[in-house]
Amino acid sequence: MEHDPQRQIDIAFTGTTPQQVSLDQLTKVLQATDELVAACVRTVSDIEGHAPVYLSSFTAGSIVLTLGVMPSAQVNPIDALFSVMKLVELQQFEGMSLDLRRSLRSFFDGAERFAQAQRVTLRARYRQQERTLTLPTQVDIPIDIPKPLQIEESTTLYGKLVSISIGGAAPFCRLRTSRQDVLMDVTEAQARELGKYLYQELGISGVATWNVDAMRIEEFVLHDIIPPRAYQSWAESLPHLQAFAVHYQDIEDTVAWVRSLRDDDHEEQA
Repeated sequence: MEHDPQRQIDIAFTGTTPQQVSLDQLTKVLQATDELVAACVRTVSDIEGHAPVYLSSFTAGSIVLTLGVMPSAQVNPIDALFSVMKLVELQQFEGMSLDLRRSLRSFFDGAERFAQAQRVTLRARYRQQERTLTLPTQVDIPIDIPKPLQIEESTTLYGKLVSISIGGAAPFCRLRTSRQDVLMDVTEAQARELGKYLYQELGISGVATWNVDAMRIEEFVLHDIIPPRAYQSWAESLPHLQAFAVHYQDIEDTVAWVRSLRDDDHEEQA
């Protein structure tokens, strides 16, 4: 994919030097930035999933992240991001969703810890238009954000194994599912086994910790690996699912329908 300089945004962290930046800090800021852009996009559309941007370059001399807009983007993420950041500049937080406020808090907290950066400057170019906005990293968001409700459950995930890191204190991997990227710590033995399936579709089973409010997996403890082709792919299952779905297409209230089935089961047991 060729980068288009007329569809990009620079995020500059000032008041710091590259020598102060660790890879761990950089990873956290990149993740917080991705989640913030995705949350901003959700404020102007019903599009879920990953932010429609990619990291084009990292300028170490001044700590600048250059993000490009994906050609497949259905909405302009730059407009969405600037609209939200302008509200932050004006300290107008009323009406912001809990999801968006959490993303803002994570981004600014991360930026402040990002080698003690003092300011964040956004410079955008999109179809011959240029905009600039500078904000301090110490942003007061006067909203009490409650601790998210979390649940743990055994589950199986399917997706593409996009990375394995073995250079730090503890190895970890990243599985790209249809909804989110799931990061998980793994043992050295698991890392060696997963290395056989890098950039392939596979399944994993384990215990997931869910953020109920955001419907996202916050942590995942890997137990078993399901190799590629050991399960039927979604594409192969789709014709069967579509044929099966015709029997249920007239159900208007799914929750009430499932509850009625449970009630019938209780009556039979009684």
